[in-house]
Amino acid sequence: MPFRNSDFSIFENYSYFVAEIAVIKFLIPAVAINYVPVKEQIERAISLIDRSFTHNNENVKKVLDYMKAFKCTTPAYLLGIIK
Repeated sequence: MPFRNSDFSIFENYSYFVAEIAVIKFLIPAVAINYVPVKEQIERAISLIDRSFTHNNENVKKVLDYMKAFKCTTPAYLLGIIK
């Protein structure tokens, strides 16, 4: 599992990982349009996102609560995000 925290279930950890992927997928086109050199800026942006997602356990709860509030944690929805 790319992200794991024993305070959360496997499914919650997977949901959190999918949320991180979604943020990266939305960010890459924005970075590619606005910044040069593109490759280095995308790598830096992904690094910053990964750091903010994985180094603060409070972020996990916030993201999962937000996803649950909008019913974005069903297996089909998560699969759609990854795809």
